[in-house]
Amino acid sequence: MEFCDCISYKGKENMQEMLLLLKRYGFAGAIVLVKDDIFDEKIFESMIPPREFKVFSGIEIFADSLSNLKKKVYKFRRRGDLLAVHGGNDRIDRMASREKEINLVRHTEGGHGIDHITARFAAENGVAMDFCLTALIYSRTSMPAILGKMRRNLMLMRKYKTPMILSTGGENKFDLRPPRQMTALSELFGMTREESLRSLKMPLEIVDKNRRYKEGRLIRDGVEIVR
Repeated sequence: MEFCDCISYKGKENMQEMLLLLKRYGFAGAIVLVKDDIFDEKIFESMIPPREFKVFSGIEIFADSLSNLKKKVYKFRRRGDLLAVHGGNDRIDRMASREKEINLVRHTEGGHGIDHITARFAAENGVAMDFCLTALIYSRTSMPAILGKMRRNLMLMRKYKTPMILSTGGENKFDLRPPRQMTALSELFGMTREESLRSLKMPLEIVDKNRRYKEGRLIRDGVEIVR
């Protein structure tokens, strides 16, 4: 199975160590998410991925209003392989779930967690929600509270068939975990083995879909030009 992790960019040297370790853990690739205020394609041009390991460019948008979110989505939608939004705020989560150009909302365990409306909009627009394990491991609030929000989020995503991603969200090599450990940790908030494995493959499916759109091969969901 081809698994892919979503990790955060915190410098070139640190990133090379992380990519090597992910390869050793058995991942097929990684989406490297760079904050919108420092994103530059040159960051990825200078990366040297391990052999037979794929590195994809991601942009993480930070926004505090709908107008700010839309402005940044328009700016970055054609750049990078994946467009994410830093969530954790109930209002931002809901706004992001309405935007079809957005692929992923991160840190949805923040705030009160997602609600029925956010889960439904995300499902309709193909916006995935990220279960980020660093939030669970390094939480400054009580573990039962975080697990409770993640469990409620999971129940809503199941109900509306919202796309899910399971990631470490790692910022350094000590945050990374092998897929087997990630699957075990996901059981703490109720994920089944099938769900966790599917969520580990989801990033690659999103990237592939985005690339087919950009190449003009995919017109809309279910309609593709065959060459």
